[in-house]
Amino acid sequence: MKRIIIMLMLIAPMAVMAQKFGYVDSQSVLESLPEIGKINGELEAKGKQFNDEITKMQDEFQLKSKEYDEKRSTLSPAAQQEEEIRDAMDITNEVKAELKKLK
Repeated sequence: MKRIIIMLMLIAPMAVMAQKFGYVDSQSVLESLPEIGKINGELEAKGKQFNDEITKMQDEFQLKSKEYDEKRSTLSPAAQQEEEIRDAMDITNEVKAELKKLK
């Protein structure tokens, strides 16, 4: 039993010393790639495109909301419900179309 313990005590430090750890600076590796400028440009363009689309959709939503608020007082409850359903269906179809564009 003592021999096993002594043997383990002698082997354990060797196993610990055999492990080596390294560090890779992934940021510098990525920056050194020649294609990174082109890719960053494409990503920024896509990001700007998405932001523009979101802004457009927000403006459209606010306009429709304002129009609906103005119409709501003159519509009957049944007509209000029909209008809400039609608007919800239109928005759903627009979102589905946008998702298809992304695929």
